[in-house]
Amino acid sequence: MAKEWRDAFGKQNEDVILLSETPDGRQSLEFPAISRLDVLPLSSPGLKNRLFLLNNAIWPQLPTIVGYDQPSMNCLQITKSKNNNIVDISISLRLSMNQYANSSADIRESRIVWRAIQPISSSSTSTEMVYLSTLPIGWIPDNAMDLFQQFIAQIKTDWLEVCSRFGKHLSAQRLEQLALKGKPSSIIDCLAQDAQRLTVLRSDLAGQVYKAEEFMTKYCARYNADQIPKSLITLIKDDLETGISKEIENLALTLNDILQTEFALVSIYEARLSTKLAQNVMLLTYVSIFYLPLGFCAALWAIPDMTDMSTRMPFILTATVVSLVTLLVTFSLDRIAAIMLRVYQLLKDYIAKKCGRIAAKWKEWKKK
Repeated sequence: MAKEWRDAFGKQNEDVILLSETPDGRQSLEFPAISRLDVLPLSSPGLKNRLFLLNNAIWPQLPTIVGYDQPSMNCLQITKSKNNNIVDISISLRLSMNQYANSSADIRESRIVWRAIQPISSSSTSTEMVYLSTLPIGWIPDNAMDLFQQFIAQIKTDWLEVCSRFGKHLSAQRLEQLALKGKPSSIIDCLAQDAQRLTVLRSDLAGQVYKAEEFMTKYCARYNADQIPKSLITLIKDDLETGISKEIENLALTLNDILQTEFALVSIYEARLSTKLAQNVMLLTYVSIFYLPLGFCAALWAIPDMTDMSTRMPFILTATVVSLVTLLVTFSLDRIAAIMLRVYQLLKDYIAKKCGRIAAKWKEWKKK
């Protein structure tokens, strides 16, 4: 929405947008100069609410009453400064959109600030005087919790994009996995890193939800007469915590499926390598078997006068017969083993029957 307004009026991204609302509901839009923000007035005659939409690039140029502090990565940061009965509250989050997908950094920074007059007692509500926001979409808030709800909605949108990018990353991993078909690669290491990143995702989400709930409870108890908007509770608990947690769990299931597939592909690939190696060993064995009888016969006939016909012919005949018999036995081992097993089975059955007959005769003799 902020970008559309700037484009419609021919403004730059660095230009400040001021949305104002009068008590009778009339709204206006301005583009004030940054210099006008050097001293924010405590109140503006004839105006009910004011919202400044800013760009993150110009945030350091804002007045000192708002302050500029670099929030920690992926941590919801909430700061509060107080001057007499004037309270300035800043909420910010720098969320890395791509660090979990192992790609270039893309940091999404969201920040809201408001100035309020502290209520006299906890049973009354505070009076907000001015709001500042860097959210891409926003509307004039009714109160501070309405602006905070806009902030949480933007966080939810950013988290959904993080999960979407992570899902695309896992899809690319699966395609690479299927293309490799179990061949040695670094994909196992990448999947292990992805599993670690998912753990970090869960931890970051839990920390942000906890701080958001804690701030909501404490702020409403002190500044909003202990009244917590139900829509805000639903947004934090159901949409942000439960909804994003389900997205992360779906990513974890996808990652686990990819890991199981990788293990299966690697097992099949290694089984094929083992089969190929066994075939090579078998061929080498056949070659060795061919030369084994020849070596035996050569050693047997390692005697003088090998050139004599009476010695050479018996050697040739013996070598031929021994080689043929050896090769015949080698290539018929399965059949020979089956025949021997059958003979063994017949012999065992014959002995068992014989023993049975002897036992029967023994019983008959014993009865007599």
